[in-house]
Amino acid sequence: MNKKTKIINQLINVQGYVNAGCIVKKQDYILVVKLRKTGKWDIPAGKSLPGELPSKTAERETWEEAGVQVKVIRLLDFIDAPAGHGLYIYEAVPSNNQLALDVPLEINPQFAQEIVEARFLPIQDLHQDSFRYPEILPRVIHLFNVI
Repeated sequence: MNKKTKIINQLINVQGYVNAGCIVKKQDYILVVKLRKTGKWDIPAGKSLPGELPSKTAERETWEEAGVQVKVIRLLDFIDAPAGHGLYIYEAVPSNNQLALDVPLEINPQFAQEIVEARFLPIQDLHQDSFRYPEILPRVIHLFNVI
């Protein structure tokens, strides 16, 4: 187990859970979900299950919220999220390379009460007034541009 994994596991043990999500890039498009509660876009992300590593949380949440199976490539950043517990952001690639760009994706019906829409949007179409946590959007865009 490497040092980064040990630190993450210690945080899980102390906090009980973590938040984790993925930046999934395809050309100049980013995978985002529109939340029913706020009507705003966000990267697919959510809380870990008991004992679940953040990388697995990010993969599971992307599948649950966006209907896209992904493989985590690497940890990109840890952001002190406004809602607490922070957010681990991973780079991930979709298992299916044939996913359409800029059209709604088929979301899992069991998450339709939480997610209105999932799609790959051009990164330049994300704006602070339409993003769930506007204060972290510049960081998300920066991370998107370095992968």
